[in-house]
Amino acid sequence: MNQIIDQVLNTMLNSEDNNFRLAKQQNILDLLERDELLILERSWPHKRVNMVEFIKIMISIVHHKPSELLYLVMGLIELFKDIVASSQQNELALSDVTSFVCQNDPGTNMLVPQQIIPEPKKFRLNKQRVREIDMDAPKVIGFSDEDICHIVPNQITTDSIRHHNNVVQNGFYCKKSIITLDSLDCKLNVYNSQAELTNTIKINQIDDKETIILGFTWSDRQQRLGMTLKSHQLCFYESDYKFNRIFPTVLASQEYQSNIWFLENQNKWLTTDSTFRLFEWDLQTEQVINCFQSKILQGQIIECVEVVHLKMIATASLDKQILVWDLTTKDVKINISLKDLGGVHSLIYSYYYQIFLSCGYSTNINVYEVNAKFHDVSIIGKLQGHTSMLTALRMIGKSPVLVSGDDQGNLRLWDVRNFSCLQCLNFGKKTMITKILDMSDIRQICFIGSRVNLLKLDLRKKDVIENYAVKMEFDQQRDQLLIASKKNILYLDIHTGRIKSVLNGLLEDIEDEITQFRPLNYFNKFILCDQKGNMKIYQSNGEFQSSLKGHSDVLQLKLDILNKLIISSGQDEINIQRMNGELLREITPFKSQLIEISVHHSLLLSSNHNILHIFDYEFVRVLQILEFNADISALLFIANYPIFAVALSNGKVLFINFQIKEHSSVQCSVYQTYDTGNNNFMTEDAEQEYVNKMILSVKELEVVFSTTEGNIMRLELKLDMQPTPPVHEKINYNPTRKCKEAPLPIEPVKIISDQASLVHMHMFNASKKPIITLNFIQLDTRMIIISVIDGNIKIFDMIGQLVASFNINHPLPIKWEVKYTKSGELRKRIVYGFKVIDILRKQSKTEKEAETYSLTDSIQIAKLSPLKIPQMENVILMRDEYSPRDLQFDKIRHLYQNEIQGPTLKQMEAQRRLLEVQNMFKNDVRDPILEQLIKQRELERQKAVDRAAFQNFLDYEFREKSMHHSKSQNVEYMQKLSNGLDRSELPLKQYMVVNPSTQQTQIDKSHQKKKSFNSDFYKYAASKNYLQDNTNFESFNSQSTFKPTFFSKNPNQVSQIKSMISNDQTWQGMHRKQQKDLTNVLHSLNMKVKHSKNSTGDQILKDITKSDITFEDQLDEFTKKHK
Repeated sequence: MNQIIDQVLNTMLNSEDNNFRLAKQQNILDLLERDELLILERSWPHKRVNMVEFIKIMISIVHHKPSELLYLVMGLIELFKDIVASSQQNELALSDVTSFVCQNDPGTNMLVPQQIIPEPKKFRLNKQRVREIDMDAPKVIGFSDEDICHIVPNQITTDSIRHHNNVVQNGFYCKKSIITLDSLDCKLNVYNSQAELTNTIKINQIDDKETIILGFTWSDRQQRLGMTLKSHQLCFYESDYKFNRIFPTVLASQEYQSNIWFLENQNKWLTTDSTFRLFEWDLQTEQVINCFQSKILQGQIIECVEVVHLKMIATASLDKQILVWDLTTKDVKINISLKDLGGVHSLIYSYYYQIFLSCGYSTNINVYEVNAKFHDVSIIGKLQGHTSMLTALRMIGKSPVLVSGDDQGNLRLWDVRNFSCLQCLNFGKKTMITKILDMSDIRQICFIGSRVNLLKLDLRKKDVIENYAVKMEFDQQRDQLLIASKKNILYLDIHTGRIKSVLNGLLEDIEDEITQFRPLNYFNKFILCDQKGNMKIYQSNGEFQSSLKGHSDVLQLKLDILNKLIISSGQDEINIQRMNGELLREITPFKSQLIEISVHHSLLLSSNHNILHIFDYEFVRVLQILEFNADISALLFIANYPIFAVALSNGKVLFINFQIKEHSSVQCSVYQTYDTGNNNFMTEDAEQEYVNKMILSVKELEVVFSTTEGNIMRLELKLDMQPTPPVHEKINYNPTRKCKEAPLPIEPVKIISDQASLVHMHMFNASKKPIITLNFIQLDTRMIIISVIDGNIKIFDMIGQLVASFNINHPLPIKWEVKYTKSGELRKRIVYGFKVIDILRKQSKTEKEAETYSLTDSIQIAKLSPLKIPQMENVILMRDEYSPRDLQFDKIRHLYQNEIQGPTLKQMEAQRRLLEVQNMFKNDVRDPILEQLIKQRELERQKAVDRAAFQNFLDYEFREKSMHHSKSQNVEYMQKLSNGLDRSELPLKQYMVVNPSTQQTQIDKSHQKKKSFNSDFYKYAASKNYLQDNTNFESFNSQSTFKPTFFSKNPNQVSQIKSMISNDQTWQGMHRKQQKDLTNVLHSLNMKVKHSKNSTGDQILKDITKSDITFEDQLDEFTKKHK
């Protein structure tokens, strides 16, 4: 039998086995369509049925394969338990089943399914990858008017200037101002939020006095304006509207660009022309980098919107169709024809509802749903109400409100979730509406036509609150964690850590907050309390069921699961009532902060400051009043033992032993004490750390504390006593007794704490902020789950290792390493399923009926394999999709504006010019003719050297000549040295004198040679006016390979020679002066090049005075370096 159970368990843990699907009751409910319910009605007996009879009926109705029988029985057992808990009957009638099936369907009156769409990434955009969190976003169940807004009537502000051709063609809202373009105008007008003209942006060109602007757009990411001009040009302005950049478009298309768009999440500029194409532009190179075109498109593009979560764009064209383009492959993925719907002239896309809305030359607004998984679009309805042709559409912020305008001056507000009209305003038949602008951040909207008109919006003020989890419960059957936050209920998948669905609209007012939450009936219902004291019961799909008796403020909420009672306390009283709202017992007037019940002992504890009241749970009489020396912060009964724990604000936890005497009094004494002060933890304000939450593990008899400093301590109890017998099993015990008690004042018994005798066995720090809730969660092992005031939910193992972390304000978990195979629970369900099938086989009247309950197809022992450990699902974490900067984008945007915006127009212009210069150098240096000539000369020179070397080596007198050459070198050196010494003593007139005319002729020739010298550097320096100075030019000319000139023997020029010597005009002196002049020139040239825009930081030429290299050699070295 164990082998069979292991085989079935192995099959169920195998995620690839589809037979296991019927073991989940939700899959069974999905198969119960209208026809199945009709068969169920005909086959149901005229009585209530038990679990075995219910399973027998359902097996004949639910379609299944023979191999799915065991799993179907397991799923029907869970379904029966849920229906019994919902109907509160041990046996079921047909009405109970049908009511549960209808209630379980999370139906909604919203025609557009609402989802919580995560924000797109702001930094380091991924322009191609489609995010999984966008494809499978959490569903929103319930209807909330939180984001609904209205237009304030009779409050309109209009501008007072005359517009060109009396038509305002286009407009955008940016930087708290409005920018508009008149029809066929050459300027843009800038208005403030009071419709006052504050600035005018006019394009000034040399050739054309006035250039018509065809279209413009605003880039919020790059903070600049983009315009298309009729002069076949594009113009861009920075956010200050001062510096602009204009470049032509004729290289991309001979037609002028008629409109321009910017894709914020793709960071791309797009334009279009009359050739039905889209062009993507690179502003730095001023060139087209991508062109989108298709044979399907046969009309000019008039609108382009970005489909962010699919990384696509949608275009509307004059050929009455909407095309969805893939930006990666440049192909059309979806084609929507609107020939039968009046065409299209306005198209918008709602990112937060994933729908298209379009209007054409008709009175209807078409709504299209975008399927993110299958990449298809289908029409889901129309918004009908306008009586004339529609002209403009606009969604308001993140809300579901759509504003539409027609050519009769009507504005309508719609709720796109249920296609209902919220408001209708008429501004006169002569009022023209060409475009609507969203200004919801300053509570306004703007519509433009013949004027600029501003309207005020009535928006509910949303205070920024710190949302955190009030209560958490784990639903093992559905593998989900229920989180009650201050505003809604979240269903979290325990395997992936992602939110599956959200319940909204549970509170009456936007300012209400959830204060208490408790699930009922196997998580099919739950109780909610708000700060106003209201207590209500809801179905699991968020449908309201009933109200309970509330308080002025619900402080505590407890459940008596055994007797199905609800105990609540507030500032006014304590109530004990049924789940249908029938009040049984109340203690009034009575103020209570904390309560704790024990059905086993029939006691109720209630505390207020440092006073603890002990009530009899059945008669709500006061049995004892205890007084402590500090305020009470937490209460806890220790299972069935006659002990309860009291945590005090002085850091101590007292374990009180009590004895009940005939329901009339209770004697109490301190049994043990634990002191958190021994941990030496003090707050920043030197306040004592104390326990604020306590939970008990009954099986291990272990108490877990959480403190005000975020520490968690585990304390093992070693009790030398036996549990007391249960009081609720007595014959005369009546838990539904009705009574009302007004507590009488009794002298309290003062409790004095002893010295601490208990020591915790383990402690770790779980949070730096206060812990709101503390509980156990039973996965494959027992763990601790907490919620913190900053919205974080953390799961720890019992030794303090962090297993999972999730913030309810984020779309993805921070860390999620939860392992939950459900092997223990599944084993119990398998055994229970075998027992039920065995009963059905025994109750079978014929062999044929018994064969329907055969398990031979479900169980195959021959294929028994070892138990598999299921692999963890692919968990996507916050760090995979977001960075911390993305979460605080609006607050820190100004700090990273340069990174978001990219290079400015001036920087792009400088980079473009630098590239042009670099390309010029590359083109000049890499002249193929020059390179070939240089290679040829180098080859000839190397051949001559090699030929001479071979000839000398082949000479038969080579050895003798080599020895004679070395000796002759020494002799020649000694002779030259002797001659030099002799010449230094001779008179000056024996030397040759220089001829001035000859020297001038040599300088002129050198000048001409330099002018004809063909070098890249010389041309570049001359073009940059670095060599305009004649002095510098002469200094350059003098720096050829200089040799000393010969002096003439004319004796008449002795005086001239002497003057040259005195003025340092000899060859050595002239050389020194020329080197000095050249040094100054090179220094000046290097500094100019260094401070230029195209500087690379390297010196162009070196100082010749510090080396023997000549100017020509330096030019050759420069040419080789920049090849």
